[in-house]
Amino acid sequence: MLLGEVIRVALSSLRSNKLRSLLTMLGIVIGVAAVIAMIALGNGAENAVKSRIARLGTTVLQINPQRVNQGGIGTTTSAKLTMVDVELTPLHGGSPERRPFVAVARSHVQLAFPYEGD
Repeated sequence: MLLGEVIRVALSSLRSNKLRSLLTMLGIVIGVAAVIAMIALGNGAENAVKSRIARLGTTVLQINPQRVNQGGIGTTTSAKLTMVDVELTPLHGGSPERRPFVAVARSHVQLAFPYEGD
């Protein structure tokens, strides 16, 4: 087949199946728009996360005690930080770059209870 004949057959098929052609074009347009929207949404979320991390700054240091799992139950009873630990850190000592810091106490609780079924 020649190129001209292929184009003529394609155009006649499009003219004879107008609804099918319209729905196919609509599906392609919706699909491309959905891909573009998802990429834009992903980029926006990535930029939001990056800006939140950047707002933390490079001067934030968080030190957590070791978390121990015993018998499937998480516990922090074997390792707790005290103010003595804070005073022993190099950040607390006489560094000229020393900045003020705050000790924050948080706790996580995991409850275990016997289940009395029916």
